[in-house]
Amino acid sequence: MDLYPYREQMNGLWNNADNTKQVIVQHTTESEGGNTSVIGYLERTKAGSYQTMVDFDGEEVRLVPDNKQAWGAMPKGNKAGLHTCVMGRAEWSRDRWLREAKLLERTAMRYAEWHKKYGIPLVKINGDQVRAGVRGVCGHIEIRDAFRESDHWDPGYNFPYDVVIERAKQIAAGGGGNKGDVPMSAAEVADIKDFITKFVGPIGSDVKDIREQLCGEGQRNAGQYKGWKQLGGKTLVDAVADLLKGGK
Repeated sequence: MDLYPYREQMNGLWNNADNTKQVIVQHTTESEGGNTSVIGYLERTKAGSYQTMVDFDGEEVRLVPDNKQAWGAMPKGNKAGLHTCVMGRAEWSRDRWLREAKLLERTAMRYAEWHKKYGIPLVKINGDQVRAGVRGVCGHIEIRDAFRESDHWDPGYNFPYDVVIERAKQIAAGGGGNKGDVPMSAAEVADIKDFITKFVGPIGSDVKDIREQLCGEGQRNAGQYKGWKQLGGKTLVDAVADLLKGGK
């Protein structure tokens, strides 16, 4: 899969204290402006940061070292987690998320790397589990539920954790960095069906027309070759063959 290259843009937007690496925390930018735009906003306002940020084209930008506390989810959340943020909105549907295959693939690669490096389990956990110290994958919404320090609910209720986590498991097990089993969305399936209807369908109709011209009137859908009455009941091929042989 042609993912845009990884890059670094370290900007000092972090606390020097290390984090506990209890959880991988998923965020959304609540915008669709791209990495450059969002990172520029964070640098100007000093309003937040994440270990990494992932764009629609699969570009991942490193913003904060793993051994620092990003400014992603208030003090307790910052201390507990490694934070990754993707372009998109918490209100999106599952189908809308699944249209962003490159973004999800790069996110799965990030989960897999942190799992292998720090032993964070590739399992989705809830707010009660976060508060109890269970390790795993969660969103800002679970950090909110665990510590009640903010009202954020990203990445929303429809973020496809199951798809990303399953792909991360494949990558961690040596499944490579390709698209793999990230499923097509309903919109993608509809596009393929539309292509078949508009392009492949007419080809099939043309083939039937050609069959009728060769084999006789009314033979477009039949498996018989009765020929044309104008040619004495012969097919076009048989009539031409007879002419070449001098037949009648």
